[in-house]
Amino acid sequence: MARDRPEKDFLHMIERCIASVHDQAEAAGVVVDLILPVDGALLRADRTRIDELGRALLQWAIGEARSGDRLVVRLEVKAGGLLTLEIAEEKMQHEAAASENGVRQKSEQAARLENAQTIAAAVGGRLSVSRGSGGGFGVCATLRV
Repeated sequence: MARDRPEKDFLHMIERCIASVHDQAEAAGVVVDLILPVDGALLRADRTRIDELGRALLQWAIGEARSGDRLVVRLEVKAGGLLTLEIAEEKMQHEAAASENGVRQKSEQAARLENAQTIAAAVGGRLSVSRGSGGGFGVCATLRV
């Protein structure tokens, strides 16, 4: 049964999600790093939904980032069996540049974020997005596992 996978399988899923968007990140000039939890707690999760959610969030984050930025992916187990999957952008210095496909890109990004919200809700989770005053962003999915 998919819900009985131990942590190493869950972490492997997130690693696979990152690998699946490698070409997209490389084309965008974005670096994606994974920071793993240190407590070694066992996690149980719906493998298919977590995979879908991880990919959707990474694709959205890569689309939001600019060339040269770094995305940091963090997994953390919290009290009460809550798992957070957070993706934060570390802005690098850029010259101001407008996107030639800005309107199309915003529409695609909105659809990606809506998809991630739908997936998170389907597994009883929630999604929050934050934006810093300097233009950086963070997205956090909280799931009961």
